Amino acid sequence: MLVDAFEKPSAVSVHFGCLQELDSLISSRVQRNEATLAGVLSEQDLFGVVSKALSFPEYFGSNWDALNDCLGDLGWLAPSGVLLILRDANLAWGRNPLALGRLVTSWLEVNEFWLEENRPFHLIFVCE
Repeated sequence: MLVDAFEKPSAVSVHFGCLQELDSLISSRVQRNEATLAGVLSEQDLFGVVSKALSFPEYFGSNWDALNDCLGDLGWLAPSGVLLILRDANLAWGRNPLALGRLVTSWLEVNEFWLEENRPFHLIFVCE
């Protein structure tokens, strides 16, 4: 079942879907973090959304290296795993596809570490 897919570590850690499909598929065993990408016009906006959704520490440097560092730590979040749901993805992908593509690349790179730690680490882009 797809619910189990979000509860397990997987090389497939970036997903795209519609809200109606996803809400019924996400269990409560993995920490669910949500944000909207509706106002994202720049990399800095994207850093702000992700850092707030994942409760990054104050020292987060709002750059790609700092994003990778924080995604690779996440010691302040539940050890059961991380699920980041980014809503209004269609708007953000249309406005800044390079930044969103780089976020996907960062997520996949960091996911290699979380796979070794046997910890679920999933990113879902929701088009509403």
